[in-house]
Amino acid sequence: MSSYGINEQNLILRKEFMNITAEDVEVLRNLYPWAKKYGQKIIKEFYDVQFSFKQTYEFFKRVAENKGISIETLRSHVEQTQLQYFLDIFEEAKRGGTFGVDYFGRRLKIGSVHNVLNLPMKWYIGSYSIYLNLILKYLSKEFTFNPWMRSKAIVAITKVFIYDIQSVFD
Repeated sequence: MSSYGINEQNLILRKEFMNITAEDVEVLRNLYPWAKKYGQKIIKEFYDVQFSFKQTYEFFKRVAENKGISIETLRSHVEQTQLQYFLDIFEEAKRGGTFGVDYFGRRLKIGSVHNVLNLPMKWYIGSYSIYLNLILKYLSKEFTFNPWMRSKAIVAITKVFIYDIQSVFD
């Protein structure tokens, strides 16, 4: 990680600047059962959008062709990978929520893969809008009568998503 200039101290500063608080981590930790319950549905719907949008579908089609696999096989693989990415947010909170070097390193690897695949940043960043809409949909299902929890959850998840986007750009 030193080749990227990433260490625990500068990650602490990032989190401090972004106001990722102990309360945010606690909210994420408490959301772990929700993430396990709805994660697969969120990811499936996320890729329903990705694979129905012409430009992103063409991107995935090229990736599948370059790998010599079917588009269905690729979709299955990216859904499994994306589900682990999603759950890792809440698992990190359960592990103590430092979102430190180890966590950031896993995110850097995702950025490296995106770089190798030549994923256009406009689709990568834009996909977080889809993601957040789906998350809000499923938070609303689970916390219909608890708008405070929905609000805290969406704020905490958004902060971590932006933190993750930073790692991909690093």
